[in-house]
Amino acid sequence: HCDLNGLPNIRLIWSEPVVFDSSDFEVRDSQNNLIAFAASGSGSPFMLVSFGQPLQYDTFTVTVFDSVFAVGNSFPIDGDDDGLSGGNAVIELEHRKRADLNNDNQQNLFDFGLFSFDWLWSK
Repeated sequence: HCDLNGLPNIRLIWSEPVVFDSSDFEVRDSQNNLIAFAASGSGSPFMLVSFGQPLQYDTFTVTVFDSVFAVGNSFPIDGDDDGLSGGNAVIELEHRKRADLNNDNQQNLFDFGLFSFDWLWSK
């Protein structure tokens, strides 16, 4: 779910139930600052990561450490998707104003100019 007020949470879906707690995650902004969050859904294939404040106007990195493991066989997740258990899963997120076409966190004539140029030349 994402709206103009930012991204309040993300849901990660695994191929099987996994066990985790909040120490198995890390969320950072583009300046490498840690972002507060809570994680829920351990014991199921669904992880819900709810941010302390909605993520807005920046890029964010969510790291799920390979300390998360499968319920069925206790193997770590295959976070790096190489076919073997182990490796952190790294997810990049970005939030920006929808009409902020040059991604400077402002909506102004520059954005309107980019939109107009693209609209005129895409026909």
